[in-house]
This record gives sequence, structure tokens and C-alpha cells, in this order.
Amino acid sequence: MSEIVLIDDDRSVLEGLHEAVAARLSGVSVATWQPDSNDDVADEFKERVDDGETVLVATDYDLTGRGLRGFFGATIVSWCQQLTIPVGDFSRRSPQLLPRETDLFELRIPPNDEGGADYIAAVYRGFTDLADAISALDLDLGTTSLAKYLARVVHRPHLESDFALYMARLGHGGTAVARRIISSQSVISTDKRSPEATISYTLGHYLANVITRFAGPLLGLDALCAYVGAGHVERAVLAEMFEEARYEGPFSELDQLFWRESVDAVLEAYFDLVADPVDDIGTFRRAAIEAALGSSLEPHQCDRNGCSGTRGGFHCPFTNRPVCVLSDCSVAGSAWIPSGATSSRVEREYHDEWAPLLGQ
Repeated sequence: MSEIVLIDDDRSVLEGLHEAVAARLSGVSVATWQPDSNDDVADEFKERVDDGETVLVATDYDLTGRGLRGFFGATIVSWCQQLTIPVGDFSRRSPQLLPRETDLFELRIPPNDEGGADYIAAVYRGFTDLADAISALDLDLGTTSLAKYLARVVHRPHLESDFALYMARLGHGGTAVARRIISSQSVISTDKRSPEATISYTLGHYLANVITRFAGPLLGLDALCAYVGAGHVERAVLAEMFEEARYEGPFSELDQLFWRESVDAVLEAYFDLVADPVDDIGTFRRAAIEAALGSSLEPHQCDRNGCSGTRGGFHCPFTNRPVCVLSDCSVAGSAWIPSGATSSRVEREYHDEWAPLLGQ
């Protein structure tokens, strides 16, 4: 039976999270582990997690509460990464202990029972759906790139090159990536993981941590608002208007997601309704929607250059705000944005605040 392993040193917290996760995933084994000073934690980890059945691990950051000095969730994360088992961490005591940004192969879980359980269930189903879809593909592991796998899984083979741009950091060719992960030096064996499982592991993290976060071929609901120069209060209106563009593939439970090319197809039918010339693409899309609705959209919050919250076209994933092409509004070509995220830009104020600290 597929298994989720929950790890925390607080019994009441562990039981509450277990109950919430089990209620959302009937038929899935949800195991718990409360490490204490009597454990040989490496052996306990192998026994509980390295069983060939574990699909997902969720761990608290601070695991020292029962006498294990220096034992933190970062160790669990590292061990799971060596095994190519998806792992998420959280902190109820001090969220500031967690790094501001996760790495590619680390998931960040909301630190409460309901939000955390929703996220764990969504990620579990995302990885299992992705693994099933990959297993059903008739592709040559020796020649097929990760981007091709992903494009076939989501039934958009023509977007292979778009997805490949997101994966440029891992080089060309999914097989090389898979072999590198499988053959990585580790004190923990990876023999129980198949090549297909490793491909699923890699693509799942790209979907969960990168592609669904940095707007490009896929737009999250807030990114959709930014794309058409509208405020977040218009989420419900826009979700209904672009229902036919909705993404329903693996990890679709993480957000309301929409195919940008399908959004453009809907918008194209409204472009002829725009009577007055508009010099900004976000404003033009906004005007087309307003013409189709016969009413005005609420503006987003922006007072730059007399914008009045009507310009847009791009989404800043760091501030979650609409931005436009004006140089005092956003920065293009930042190394902080994956190459494939062509609907994302960094908000100027955020960039100028953090760039000196990051050596940019």
C-alpha cells in the first residue's frame, strides 16, 4: 500500500496532522514517527521510510523535543533526497527557522493541520498521478528528455520546448539527470527506486515548485489576474470566464491553474470589442474583458506613472503582484526567474532591495 510518513517530536501535533491527512486520503496508509533519544535515528529512518512503498514524507523542522540534540528536519530532507522520495518540511514553533526559499527538491508545507493536510494530500495525489501517467507512456528511457515526458503527460506535446527552458539548469536530456540522481554517493541505498520513479520525482518537483509558481505556459489564478491587469478581488470572475482554459493535470490541486494559450484563445474573441487604442498589453487584455463583461474590473494596487492599477501583463512571484513592462515597475531577464517563465517578471522595488544582498 502506498504510504505517507509524518514526523514530529510533539505527539499531540503528530496525531492532529495524522487525523487530518487520513481523512483526506482514504485507502492510503499514513504512518507516524515520533523520534526520541532511545532511537538510532538512521536505522529507524531506514526501517520506516526506505521500504520501497513510501511516496511522501512530511517532517517538522525541530525534532529535538524528546532529547535528540541537533536532530532537525533538514537531516530528514537530506536523507529523503538521497532516496529520491518527495519530502516536505514545516515549522510550527518558529517559521523563521526555515529558509526563505526552498531548493528544487524540497516542499514547504503550511504549518497547521488543515492547511498542511490539504497540501500533503494535493502533493501526494500529484506525485501518484504523475507516476501513473509516466508509466503509461511508451517512451525510450535512453533518449527521452524530461521536457518531453512532461509535455506528453499533460497532453501538450507542442510545449516541450517551453518546458525545456524551465529545466535548463539540469542540462539537456532527462536520462542524464535521472542517472546522476540514482548514482549519487549515499550511505542509503537507492536500489528500490525505478528509473520511472526518479523521473516522476524530478518532474513532480518542477511542477510543484517551479512551473506552477513562475507563470509561463501555466498561469495560477493570481498570475491570471496579473496577466489581464486586474486585482486579486477579480479571481472568481476570471476563473469563471476562463473555465475552459483550466489545467487539470498532476498537481492541479495546488492552485487554480490555467493554460495561457487557452486563455489567449478566449481573449482573442474579445479583442475586436476594444474601441480605443491601448499601449500596454495588460491594459489591452483588461479592456477586452471589460468590453465582454459590460462592466469594469477592479484595479490592482499600483500608483506608478499614473498606472491607477490598470496596467499589468506579468506576475511577480515574489510579491504576488501584477507588474508591467515599464522599467520602474519590473525587471526583465533576472536570474531569479526561470527562462521558461515568460509571464513572470521581478517587481522593481523588490529586486532593488534584495539584489545587493544577493550579489546581483
